[in-house]
Amino acid sequence: MKEKIYDKITTIYLIALVMVLFISNIFFVYQFIRCSVISNGVLVFGGIGLILYLYHIIVTKNIRCWDLLVILIYFFCYLSYLHAFDRRTALFGYYSGREGMLVIYAYYIIFLLSSTLKNDKIKELILLLLTCQSIVQVIYCFLQISGLYFVFKMPIMGLEKYSSGFYSNSNFFGSYISLIVGLWVPIYFFNKKFDIKSYLVLSFLIAGLLSCGTMSALVALIAIICLAIIYYFIKRKNIQGKTFLIKLVTLFVTICIEFLALSYFTESSLVKDTVELKDQVVSVASGEIDDSFGTGRIYIWKQTLKYIPKYFWYGIGIDNFIFLGFESGTFIYDSPLEDNIINKAHNEYLNILATGGIFLFVVYMVIIITIFVKASKDIIKTKKINSLRDSFFFAFCSYLVQAFFNCRMVFVAPLFFMIMGLLVSTIEKE
Repeated sequence: MKEKIYDKITTIYLIALVMVLFISNIFFVYQFIRCSVISNGVLVFGGIGLILYLYHIIVTKNIRCWDLLVILIYFFCYLSYLHAFDRRTALFGYYSGREGMLVIYAYYIIFLLSSTLKNDKIKELILLLLTCQSIVQVIYCFLQISGLYFVFKMPIMGLEKYSSGFYSNSNFFGSYISLIVGLWVPIYFFNKKFDIKSYLVLSFLIAGLLSCGTMSALVALIAIICLAIIYYFIKRKNIQGKTFLIKLVTLFVTICIEFLALSYFTESSLVKDTVELKDQVVSVASGEIDDSFGTGRIYIWKQTLKYIPKYFWYGIGIDNFIFLGFESGTFIYDSPLEDNIINKAHNEYLNILATGGIFLFVVYMVIIITIFVKASKDIIKTKKINSLRDSFFFAFCSYLVQAFFNCRMVFVAPLFFMIMGLLVSTIEKE
């Protein structure tokens, strides 16, 4: 009886989280609220979630490995806070992102709660809710870049050559849409028949991904399509090769058409950016690396690595990245020629190492790698195709790929930790 009550409350909690984040992002884009309001909202969910999860532990009398790993995360975050350059920033976050220690604590509570949800119907409902929200966002993206914003009697924010949805920044939207596209890639590929509905949904979402012009999202898309091919060879006894090939070719042609249409009918520089990305990859593979590669990311990474030895053990402090060069007066700028000071490493893993230190980085990687290995083993071991597990796994992998070139932000990160938890709950149920 107590577990049923817990399940119902957890379901309400997760649905409320998804809805509140969606509405809050809209309010933020239209400047009705500040980023700190979204951050404080996540803190509220973290506090409620902590009470719920402690209740779950008391009822089940079960401590899992995830609990111990999260306790380690909390401990090393606190050590980083104690040694932080600016403790207030470490606690509440830098003003432009507000991703301090308390918010990170909330992320992991969301993960733990999600990892206890066993009801597949509720997981399907959450997937549907995320999909519906994403479709609304992609429509908004097209209004941002098409010049058709006058169709609706309302102001459209972010009228740029690249879309940003309800995230005010195309990179943030790229992180978000990478997650959602990841959810739908296995649904499309691993149905027994060619399902027109999943094809249309995935094609529409990919068009939104391309519209934001974020190369990290494009790399993530390529990676999860390659992952789908690998998955096919693992499960080829359960998947018809001819049907899979038709789906693969159809999706490739569709992406090419969307790619060209966006380049022709909008001001997008998608073709130019993609060619530049390809040339940079070739150059890196041949050992030629320039600071301008990755829109200046190589320069930012190289500058960040200079400070790692100084702050190796505890980092400079959670969300204190902007202060890395403060003492010497040599801040990390957007590029050698710009005056914009960088407050994130534009690489989630490097950012955790620089701000949280080696202990926090190692425990985070242990969590990520453990989940990846457990999910991979489950896919290989089980004979049947589990569509929910596969959706969460592909979304999980998609986010991790784009995170190599992007920043973690409070706008998107709670959804990633929720999906990560749902993946754990699915494979543990298996």
